[in-house]
Amino acid sequence: MRPGEIFGEDVDAIGAAMQHFRFGAAGDDGMMTIRATAPIAELAPLFRALMRAEAQMLLSDADDHPTRRSHAGRTASAAATLWSRSLSG
Repeated sequence: MRPGEIFGEDVDAIGAAMQHFRFGAAGDDGMMTIRATAPIAELAPLFRALMRAEAQMLLSDADDHPTRRSHAGRTASAAATLWSRSLSG
């Protein structure tokens, strides 16, 4: 990964996509719905980075993760990882 990139995507493009986020209330399970309405070209870097994060987790789960994550759990973990890296980058 090059400086200024998160999962192969420009950190500024990911930040711009995140500006479109609107957060719903957390459900009983603690999960929160995030909505984004924007032209797909603006959201595409975020979607690609999320897919790369999920792909890394799938490989990890297949190799040696002690408790396999569900699809929803993997998606939430990928989003949290991406969010964390964008804030620290």
